[in-house]
Amino acid sequence: MEIKKFIQGKNDTEIFSNVGPWLTSIDVQKTLGSPITSKAGDIWYIAFLYAVPTGFAVAREINSTNSIHIKYVYSDDGTKKALLKQIVNEAKNTNKKSLWTNERANVIYDNLGFIFTKRDRGVFGKYELIVT
Repeated sequence: MEIKKFIQGKNDTEIFSNVGPWLTSIDVQKTLGSPITSKAGDIWYIAFLYAVPTGFAVAREINSTNSIHIKYVYSDDGTKKALLKQIVNEAKNTNKKSLWTNERANVIYDNLGFIFTKRDRGVFGKYELIVT
């Protein structure tokens, strides 16, 4: 498996030609818990197996807190973990303070050292990993 990094606004053709079908899928939206939204500057990680896309993650750098917000990760669990590891490694290599996401309780985040804080309502909570 290979994971490629793309920046929205610079690599739009590569991003959307590879993840387009997932972006409009009701099943994907149900799995993620919301429609997928993004903006210029967002970082897209797309996993490929034999040149076929197998999953993606979208992250946004938050300069005011020197952190990364992991907006979405979609794929099977094996690829999902690889995508998250890629983001964690890049955060460490670029001296980010933390990574965070809003997600349902998920053992993949737990295994990578993220701390889960449950919200008072609903099934989503905040996962956060302090990097530095």
